[in-house]
Amino acid sequence: MAYICTSTSIFRLRSKPQTVWDVVTDNTRTSWRSDLDKVICDDDNHWKEITNGGYCTNFTLLEKIPFKRYTFVLQNARMLGRWTGIFRPLSDGGTEATFVEEVEFGSLIFYLICRLSRYLKRMQHRYIADLKRALKEEDATPVLAP
Repeated sequence: MAYICTSTSIFRLRSKPQTVWDVVTDNTRTSWRSDLDKVICDDDNHWKEITNGGYCTNFTLLEKIPFKRYTFVLQNARMLGRWTGIFRPLSDGGTEATFVEEVEFGSLIFYLICRLSRYLKRMQHRYIADLKRALKEEDATPVLAP
């Protein structure tokens, strides 16, 4: 039986969509990510992220529509999931971003840990905080969706 956790975050940035896109989708330049030790790019569509704790997650690109939509599958020993980033230009030149992550666990224990600890939401908030720092927007509008 599969157990699914989903998390959605919607937020605004002052940077234009192309600038946000360039930071989010460049897997060769990830020093702005506080959770990662390194990223290994196998090719343009496959990469591995190694966390600071040494945990490896594999990624496969599904969709890449420049400045609009970025979707990939992620998989490691504990979970299988999908992440989608949607980027919408704002009238002031900024960007509204929506990040949706859906993760399937084969283990009830990992599912419960995810739900009770709000693991996905905490990971999204950390990623967004890192992204804002990379864009020099620490004071940008906070996350809109809980």
